[in-house]
Amino acid sequence: MATAADLRALAKKKSFTEKVALAEVICGEESEKLFLKEGIKYEFLVFDGEVKLVVVQQQPPYKTRLTHAMIVPLKDRIASEVHKRWHATIKVRNSIWEGRKAR
Repeated sequence: MATAADLRALAKKKSFTEKVALAEVICGEESEKLFLKEGIKYEFLVFDGEVKLVVVQQQPPYKTRLTHAMIVPLKDRIASEVHKRWHATIKVRNSIWEGRKAR
């Protein structure tokens, strides 16, 4: 049986593409949890390697805006499971909110 130290050592040995793929999987899992709780879905959009940023985007239907407070569990999981310096943010599409300014 692998110990926690062994698992941390294995996580450190992952290649960059494996880490991005893991971040994408985590985004999907956290999106499903949020959908069951709040009715809001988002998807992994892109990873910016220069600033270590995972970008997500809200998926239809757009009854409620996705906020940064809603993706805190995603940020925490990415920091703990992928890399402690990686962060997450939201890409907003202004056209979906007719007559409303983006915040």
